[in-house]
Amino acid sequence: MNMLIKTIIARTPILHVLTISISMLLASTAFAAQPTNIKHIEDIVTGNTVYSHYVIHCSDGTKHNVSAWNERKLWCVDKGRKDKCFKTQLSIAKYSCKATG
Repeated sequence: MNMLIKTIIARTPILHVLTISISMLLASTAFAAQPTNIKHIEDIVTGNTVYSHYVIHCSDGTKHNVSAWNERKLWCVDKGRKDKCFKTQLSIAKYSCKATG
């Protein structure tokens, strides 16, 4: 029994360090940049297609261009592009701000 107690005591600092490390890792995601404002800049007509240009402002001070297509049913990263797209404005805003963090 005495040996078991010594083993637990010897491993306790490792558990504390491990617990603190995991806590810090989880807490760091809470400090990631968050969207603070989404501003409509302009509607753009290209041929038969119309899309809207927006700028997302993040809590870390960065700004990101996004495009809204199909009457704001499809939101894509960057102005006038359809490479990385989302179905909602909130999803594109969170993605854009997280990408800088």
